[in-house]
Amino acid sequence: MNTLLVILMLLSFVIFVYYILHNGNMTIGFLVMAAVWTIIGFAGGQLNHAVITNATTGKVVNVTGLTAIITNLKTIFNDKIVAYGGTIVAIVFGSWFGRTLVESGIAASISNAVAKFGEKKKMLTATLVVAVTALIFLSAYGVGSVVAVGVILLPVLLNIGIPRPIALTAFTVSVGAPLYLNTVQFNQFKAFFPQANFADPKYIKFGFIAMVIQLIFVILFLFINKRKYTDQQIAENREFLTTKK
Repeated sequence: MNTLLVILMLLSFVIFVYYILHNGNMTIGFLVMAAVWTIIGFAGGQLNHAVITNATTGKVVNVTGLTAIITNLKTIFNDKIVAYGGTIVAIVFGSWFGRTLVESGIAASISNAVAKFGEKKKMLTATLVVAVTALIFLSAYGVGSVVAVGVILLPVLLNIGIPRPIALTAFTVSVGAPLYLNTVQFNQFKAFFPQANFADPKYIKFGFIAMVIQLIFVILFLFINKRKYTDQQIAENREFLTTKK
């Protein structure tokens, strides 16, 4: 039974990804996914009980039946949506800040200045962009930060002739690499591993090694495709950037 439910969850996730990649509305997609996974959770018996804190005594108690169902539905469709409000604000302001950088010409001037230096040393420039991205996201987090940084660093990669799919892949993987050591990300997955301790030297060692390995693979990925970084590609990328302004 549990195997079947896991398969259904994975299948629904694949359908969700397919829907998003084909210009589907992400909000509707998340809502449908929440409903489908809630049904699967009830079918598997995982949501038929809940842990609540008694408002009078302060004691933590386990509940079942209708109380558990109402508690879990409230958590999924109310509490989580309210908590997501802060993320939405970060996305909106991050996107606004990124757009301001683009409209004011600040992003373009920075990107062009770096690109002029990097036209003769493309791999060095690309490696530096990867390193700078990783350093930023050791502390930065969230979609807003990705947008704000991306409007400056992605054009740098494009202006030195790196094809758009390769540039985007290198940038996004560089964003993900330092998240092993990002405290915000750590606190999120700590919910699944309560005994995890960020101050533990063993975890720091693991996170650092994982980050370095991921960044090495990014640089190797860029190096393997370096023959594609041509003057013709530079012209195509700059035409693309011009049409998108």
